[in-house]
Amino acid sequence: MRLPVLPPPSSSEENLPLQAVEFEAVVSPGRHVMLPQARSLKFSPALVGRTVTVWVSHRTVHVVLDGQLIRTRSMTFTDADLQGLVLQGGRIGGPEPQGGVSADKALAPAAVVEVDRKASKDGVVSLGQTPVALGTELIGKHVTLRFDGSLMYVIHAGLLVKTLTAPIPHQRRAKLTDARTATTPLPPPPSQPRRAIRRVVADGTFVVARHKLRPGVAHAGKTVTVVIEETCFRVLDGEVEISTHPLKGGPVTRYIAKPR
Repeated sequence: MRLPVLPPPSSSEENLPLQAVEFEAVVSPGRHVMLPQARSLKFSPALVGRTVTVWVSHRTVHVVLDGQLIRTRSMTFTDADLQGLVLQGGRIGGPEPQGGVSADKALAPAAVVEVDRKASKDGVVSLGQTPVALGTELIGKHVTLRFDGSLMYVIHAGLLVKTLTAPIPHQRRAKLTDARTATTPLPPPPSQPRRAIRRVVADGTFVVARHKLRPGVAHAGKTVTVVIEETCFRVLDGEVEISTHPLKGGPVTRYIAKPR
């Protein structure tokens, strides 16, 4: 008598429910990434068009951008939700990203939180319902705001450009849109601009770094300070700025600080 041939038993791994799913998504023009159950995450305008990695479990969603965790939210999903993500191209999730900020969990007392914002035409950023003026020099600029204790550091182009009193209390920082824990050291402040001392001659001019500047005959005979910046020269009479001149021909690499 021939015995029936039975199929091989399935592995225990195949029978285990999904624990987490990962997938890549592009932040839409409406600033959203869609999730199961017609739910979504909304991001800052600076992230529109960027590709993020979304890690979804039964109770938590993490969002990673360029290897950095930028968002953690507590959300509830079913086994069917996770299976649906796999059918749509998702993959079995790896280890849970660490260092996230969740609005549903209390921040550790020493937690340092960062958010990215773009300053408005008035140099203002929005932190929830709290507008914060950063100054006209940052109008239209993308900045990172870093909250550490009682201070808020303003970072632009990888440099610390301003330090302010933190306008958001510690435990409210986890509720800020796109909040994350800081994973890098505080960057250095920009180096101080170089300065030169010159005497304005009778025709109202002087030369610095091969540039002939003309603050005007009204300043003839004065000893002035020239602040050499990336794109211009600023001429100061004491602490008063008397003229500004464009820097032409590339950055200044050599100049005489004080005339001989």
